[in-house]
Amino acid sequence: AEILRARISNPEVAEALIPKYPLGCKRACITDDYWKTFNRDNVTLVADPEGVKSVTESGVLTGSGCSVDLDAIVWATGFDVAEGYFKDTTVIGVNKKDLKEEWSESGIHSLFGMMVNG
Repeated sequence: AEILRARISNPEVAEALIPKYPLGCKRACITDDYWKTFNRDNVTLVADPEGVKSVTESGVLTGSGCSVDLDAIVWATGFDVAEGYFKDTTVIGVNKKDLKEEWSESGIHSLFGMMVNG
């Protein structure tokens, strides 16, 4: 916790990023420049306790009703997308196709394990 507080200039952002679980329960972030990213003018941490309600054309709508415009969304669903967190998540693509339906028809697939079409 002290390292995050020392590297992140905004105390509220630092507190939001401090893990609420013991070291070793999840992968540790071992890098020199990740935490400093949150000091940049073009980076904003959106830590809504209600989570993300939906993805919009320009970004996301949080559970508490805040609209956030984004250039990119990095959705870290975890390693096990078939049985883990992702199984309780609905993803509807721009073509109005549900990702679960797509994968049930053609099997789970992605580009380089990072991106899916549609």
